[in-house]
Amino acid sequence: MVPLKLKARDAWWTVFAIDPIAGTLVRAVYPFRAVTPNRLTFACGLVAAAAVVAFAADSLIAAALLFQASFVIDCMDGKLAFTRDQTSRYGGYLDVVADTLRFSGCAAALAYALAPSGAGTIALLALYPSLHYGVILTGKAWPDRAPVTSISVPATPLALLRAAPGRAGKPGSTVDAEACAFTIGPLIGHPVAGVAVAVAFNAFHLLAGVGLRTLRAARAVEEPVA
Repeated sequence: MVPLKLKARDAWWTVFAIDPIAGTLVRAVYPFRAVTPNRLTFACGLVAAAAVVAFAADSLIAAALLFQASFVIDCMDGKLAFTRDQTSRYGGYLDVVADTLRFSGCAAALAYALAPSGAGTIALLALYPSLHYGVILTGKAWPDRAPVTSISVPATPLALLRAAPGRAGKPGSTVDAEACAFTIGPLIGHPVAGVAVAVAFNAFHLLAGVGLRTLRAARAVEEPVA
């Protein structure tokens, strides 16, 4: 197989925990043309729906594992398309739909499962999606975003782990927060604590990101036009 094409920078959870698995699976399916990125995206959505059902049923360990299985497949579809140099008119849209189902559906289902914990827990779970999408939307709106660059890495777990330190972005990203809320917290039996850590991550990134970007934008507006 040709070397795996990856984003040069990605979330900590992705590069250290997920890519060694997803990259190895991409190597396994790469020769099979019937396995396409869009079909993987559909599979990602189906597994995400199963995670939603598991969270709603308060089967937290199963839900946490299904959530990450969906995320692994989500990482596979982009890597497979990138490595094969395949493009699809609707691929990006389908990917966002699957991502939205996984995050929003699991957030709502987890809130339903934890509702008996009290009003404070419900408030925390209501706050989390707002912060999550706030971080994403403000980041996408920034006009000076760095372009997405790629690197090529052999599709083996060891090679992917060796590349991980150089690819890891700032800690506490939305992906890292999701891992705390929907995987680590439920697996260790403290789902509310997992959501609290996710809220803290997103609040910090939202406040810091908006503050710094707004300051930079204000300075840019005040600069005279040459």
